[in-house]
Amino acid sequence: MSIAGHKKLPEWSDSLFATVYLWVKRGTPPQKADTDASILRYPQDHRLNALAIRMRSLVMEGEITPDWFIEQGYHSSKEPDKAESKRKSLVLEFIDESELRQVLSDVARADYLWPRDYEKTADVIAINRLGDGTRITAEDVDMLDEVNKTYTHVYAFGDHHVVSMRPNPVTGETHCFQTLNSFRNNFLDQGRVVGRRLGEAWLNWPGHSKQLGGVGFYPNPENCPKEVYNLYTGLSIEPVAGDVIPYLEHLEKVICAGDNETYQYLVGWLAHLFQKPEEKPSVAIVMKSIEGTGKGSMVRPLLEILGMYAIQVNGSGQIAGRFNSTIANKLFVFVDEADLTDGRTAEKLKAIISEDTVNLERKGKDPEIMPNYARFIFASNRDRVINAGLRERRYLVLEPDMIYAQNKGYFDRLHQWINDNGAQKLLAWLLSYDLTHFDPRRAPVTAALVEEKLASMPPVYQFFYSELWSQQPFKSQTRIYTTELVDSFMLWSEANGENIKPPAARSTVGRIMRTLGIQVAGRSDRGNGRYYDLPAIGEIKSSFAAILGEKTEKLFS
Repeated sequence: MSIAGHKKLPEWSDSLFATVYLWVKRGTPPQKADTDASILRYPQDHRLNALAIRMRSLVMEGEITPDWFIEQGYHSSKEPDKAESKRKSLVLEFIDESELRQVLSDVARADYLWPRDYEKTADVIAINRLGDGTRITAEDVDMLDEVNKTYTHVYAFGDHHVVSMRPNPVTGETHCFQTLNSFRNNFLDQGRVVGRRLGEAWLNWPGHSKQLGGVGFYPNPENCPKEVYNLYTGLSIEPVAGDVIPYLEHLEKVICAGDNETYQYLVGWLAHLFQKPEEKPSVAIVMKSIEGTGKGSMVRPLLEILGMYAIQVNGSGQIAGRFNSTIANKLFVFVDEADLTDGRTAEKLKAIISEDTVNLERKGKDPEIMPNYARFIFASNRDRVINAGLRERRYLVLEPDMIYAQNKGYFDRLHQWINDNGAQKLLAWLLSYDLTHFDPRRAPVTAALVEEKLASMPPVYQFFYSELWSQQPFKSQTRIYTTELVDSFMLWSEANGENIKPPAARSTVGRIMRTLGIQVAGRSDRGNGRYYDLPAIGEIKSSFAAILGEKTEKLFS
């Protein structure tokens, strides 16, 4: 028979003992037991502070245990009056009978046991009742509190849901959102609380875990509002100090092909991902090489560390297509077999790589603006991977060395390191890496990026670049007529599969010459027509390199 069938115990007593019981059960008593009484809800000079401090002290000293509660009759349903007398005797050690009568009529009841800023005071005080006032036993509280360990009631997607974590064969675990009706069905074959199924009772219990301010993704939990459910629950593994030389050597010697400047940036980029996940860099990593150079091996530990906050996809369609929910709530996206040369794809990716928000589109849902924390690594076996602008700075383009390509012994050793808790060792090392002088937005300009720029240049730029690279640029002339220059461009275009009409050719040639700072002279109705007086070839090369935002020696050495 439940307590509800007996004489009601004074509510101040139930609240008092229920509160302390949760302290013991959850193992999280207040950290200050005997001092700083001013943080208690009762005034510092109130006699009840003595009781509050005494109870807190007993918990901290380990003198109050679950067995102690049984001895005090807390679980008693047969002798509630006896249980009450035991509690009363403890209280009377600190206050007299007249003060006790005041306590029984005190509207604040046992609030004084909790610090002022404790978020769930009302929930704790009401744990011995359901929302409609129905009394429940301590055993009922245990059952309901057990549900709290797995489920949280949230408001998301325009309706009420219950969220829990479920196993996932790829990421380890993932969030599962259920409607309230679906959640109730989880407990059809489990125990009841005062005649109600456990799921229904939990939803009606004031102590059930709930965050009804919506859901959000906050990689830095300190930024998450208290009423919002944070979809970020932490990394999938714990850091463990250990040897990371095999991985770092793979980064430096293979992935960065021995380029120390590039290696230093790449290591900083990886450390920044874990130390400052809420700060999105504006640079993506691109790796292009033949198969077997270890691009996937480089990424594998990162996927293991991040779990459900990372994803691997094949091709760029899933992130640059219309429906891009793949990147929602992700810190890292690895795109294998990438081809970013399409103009529309390139423009959309520029925003996804560098912007702090993204316009998220799901099938059947209205577009919504979401925070964008995703970093990207693209891998490809193609010669040309990106559609690079003339002054492209969004990509660190790497061309891994083929020195160990298909070398079984080398990769057996690397994979052995990965399988021997390599991800945990790497995480510990990256978390301790000094980022004081690292700027994630200033990636080195690699030779591979220059190649991508040159391959992506408009035809007229490619023509001028090839002309400047020739042994005798512009036939070593110091003056060239516009008709001759346009004719040369059209011949080059035809030879390279470009179909350009004369008016367009004249317009584009005139535009690039103005950009190079070379002005047209003469008149079309006199002599051989209009012409350009050419400066020294070295000066033209410098002007051309400046258009691309590069150093002359990077383009022409």
